Order: sequence, then structure tokens, then C-alpha cells
Amino acid sequence: MTVENLLPIIIGLVIIAVILVADRMIRRAIARYSKRLKLDPHVENIFKLTARIIIVAVGVIALLSHFGMRTDWFIGISALTGAAIGFASAQTVGNFLAGLYIMISRPFMVGIM
Repeated sequence: MTVENLLPIIIGLVIIAVILVADRMIRRAIARYSKRLKLDPHVENIFKLTARIIIVAVGVIALLSHFGMRTDWFIGISALTGAAIGFASAQTVGNFLAGLYIMISRPFMVGIM
């Protein structure tokens, strides 16, 4: 093993470390924000899951591009999967977003007249 062979591996490990640190920092920020706004735990978990998916996707693209692999297939498959899921569950996603809006905005309270 030479330094030339070891350097890409070290940079790859640094990218993974940055991904893990960014995930932890964003999850903590979401927890603080949801505590300040007094959001339901379900809403907080949805935000955390969405952030984690985005961070992992960006990390995979960064690692693939660092090691010289083409990333257009990853982006294409992601777009195709998103479009298929979107068309297949348009009504379900609409109902989910409507429910999320109701949970966040809290237009009414239970038991209060």
C-alpha cells in the first residue's frame, strides 16, 4: 500500500465522518426546533427521517463522485423511483400532507369549547 492508494480511502472516510456529523447536528437542531414549537413527536420524526434521507443521498453521491464512479445513474434511478411512487400514491401523499399540515397548524384543540 502506497500513500497514493491510501489517500482516496482516507478522503472517503472523512466524507463518511462529515455525513455522520452533519446527520447528528441536523437531528439535534430539529429536536430543539420542535421542542421550541411544541410539535408532536410524529412530526419531529418525519422531519428527522426526511433530513436523514437527504443527507444519505448527498453522501452517496459525494462518495461515488470521489471514487470516480458516474453518479448520473443514481440520480436517474432516484428520479424514476420518485416519479413512480408519486404517480402511484398521489392521493395518499395528498392526504398525508394534509394531515401533516393539520398537525403542524393545530386549527382546533380537543376538549376546549
